[in-house]
Amino acid sequence: MCLDCGCRQPSKRHDDERHITYPDLKAAAEAEGQSIQKALDTLLETAQEVLDGDLSPTAHLRRQWRQAVVAGVVDELSPLDYEQHLTKRIAIHEPGFTSTHKYFPDDTVAFLDYTPRPDEIRISYIHVAKERRGHGLAWQLILDLVSRDPSGVYEWGKVMEPEIGHLIDKVRQQFPSSQHYVKRYY
Repeated sequence: MCLDCGCRQPSKRHDDERHITYPDLKAAAEAEGQSIQKALDTLLETAQEVLDGDLSPTAHLRRQWRQAVVAGVVDELSPLDYEQHLTKRIAIHEPGFTSTHKYFPDDTVAFLDYTPRPDEIRISYIHVAKERRGHGLAWQLILDLVSRDPSGVYEWGKVMEPEIGHLIDKVRQQFPSSQHYVKRYY
């Protein structure tokens, strides 16, 4: 089919060169020396990045930071005592980064403070260094936390920024069996 219209005719262009055909996909796979499945997976992943806005001029930086996130999300105790020394922190560190935020130790570019409770996880604070915002770091922290208990209950408290509200909506879609309670203040 033109692979994009759903006609189930893999080689038809319907007199319009803009349609993508199976021979196009096969040729692309051969050009890279990879399977058709791998080419299709890459196509879908790249298309999703475009939709998510991840292929901007700074996309390569986002990918570098995301790779660092995968290796660099660490569990530690929060220096902010929200709930009698029970608050934990997951953080992303970038060697050489100097923070201007009073709760950021040097080399910390993002953190999420949370408290595990018997019936829910209370998210107390999430922050990304101003210089690193818009690069998916908050999303990586949220994914790290929610993927530990994909069907858990999460209390977000007061959310002051629309960007975090958007991420909560996104996590609800990705983890539909989880429950998220939030008060939006924006």
